[in-house]
This record gives sequence, structure tokens and C-alpha cells, in this order.
Amino acid sequence: MEKVYLGWIFIAIGLMSLLPVGYFFIIALKSKQWPKRMAMITYNSLAVKKAGYWEGRSLMGGDLIKYRYNIERVDYENSQITAADIVMKLMVAGDELLAQFPEKEMLEISYNPNNPQQSLLIPGFCKWNFLPLITITIFIAVGYALITGYL
Repeated sequence: MEKVYLGWIFIAIGLMSLLPVGYFFIIALKSKQWPKRMAMITYNSLAVKKAGYWEGRSLMGGDLIKYRYNIERVDYENSQITAADIVMKLMVAGDELLAQFPEKEMLEISYNPNNPQQSLLIPGFCKWNFLPLITITIFIAVGYALITGYL
């Protein structure tokens, strides 16, 4: 009987996790249609990471990258690279990816026209958008196995 309750808990956690993951899927999908704007990279943590100073920082804390852009005479600053990096910040921003965005470099970003503060360096889907689905599927499968008596 305890396994059945535990199974339902696993399924509930898996289903609740679908909400934020679904939201980030929608952001990734919509971001392909967002308008573009030029932005300047104002900070890139790659040099800090390579020098070994990153260890003392919180893994989810410190920004990995920052960029500044202007829309209708209003300055904005953001640190989001893809729609997935809110969930998996360090996995998305590996050293190879950060090397593509050197400081003081101008590049094109996509921004949400309804909320100009929301922008992405890389719009659309990336492989990291799908990784949470694997974890969610495992939670639901374990829950189902507990409920049906397979575990």
C-alpha cells in the first residue's frame, strides 16, 4: 500500500514538473518569431572560470554572460542565452558556447516584443530543452511501476 502512495507522489511530481518545462518550450517556440536587435556583450565569465575563480560562486548564482541592448530608447540588460538555460544554466553555457560571445562584441539577439526585458542570445530549441523531459518520464515511469506492482 505504501508503494502505491509513493507511486502517486512520483507521478504528481512528474506532472507538476511539466508546467515549467512546457512554459520554456513555448518560449523557445515563440522566440524564433521574435524581432531581432543588436546587443553588446558586457560580461563573459569564461575568463573567470578558466582562471579558477568560479569555484567560490554559487552554481546557480553568478551570471555566466551579460549583454546590453536598447529598444525604443530604453536600455535593457539580460543574461539568458537560450530558453533552456533558466532550468539548466551551467549545462547550456559550456566553455565552447561562451567562447562564441567575447566581451565588447556586438551581436544579434531576439527579444520578446510584448516584454522587451525578455531576450535570448540563441532563440528556438536546443538539446537542453529536452533533457528535463527525460527526468520527468523517469519519474512518471517509476510512479507507474510502483502503483502496478512492478517495483
